[in-house]
Amino acid sequence: MSVTKKKSKPRSATQRSATQRLVAILPLAQFLGQKRGGCAVTVVLSNGRKARTSEEIAADIALQCGVCLRSIWRWYEAFKQAGGCAGCAALMRRKRSDCGSSRWFGSRPKAAKLLARLILIQKSTARVAHYELQRSLGQAPCYPTVANRARQLKNAARAARRRGTQKVIA
Repeated sequence: MSVTKKKSKPRSATQRSATQRLVAILPLAQFLGQKRGGCAVTVVLSNGRKARTSEEIAADIALQCGVCLRSIWRWYEAFKQAGGCAGCAALMRRKRSDCGSSRWFGSRPKAAKLLARLILIQKSTARVAHYELQRSLGQAPCYPTVANRARQLKNAARAARRRGTQKVIA
């Protein structure tokens, strides 16, 4: 009888980077944890030198990871505040608060209304809408910005239809 292993879920890039951060700061966390015990601890760095202070260890980790020293201490503080057991989750990058919003369309309501009309009423593609913005206004954001905004408008219209309302705020 053969035993099949249960496949684990593929991890996201955010989870992988959090795990890499955790692996990177573990020597520092162990050093500082042992130091609280009262014994003198020596750690061998990647270049073979012995480090006696947490600053030397953090500087070596920063050099290995290719980040600044402040990032290492920020990772360590997040790990410490999470209590160790949830340390990997504490090291994950947070989603930006302005993610999904466009400053370009926010500061140009005329362009936002034109794009909404082109996408929702005339059923134009994002490529055509981008061209029309350039032609009628003389300026337009880059194509991915227009495509993302068009996708948001279509999703909002779809959700409004499901709820039974037809009003979509552009």
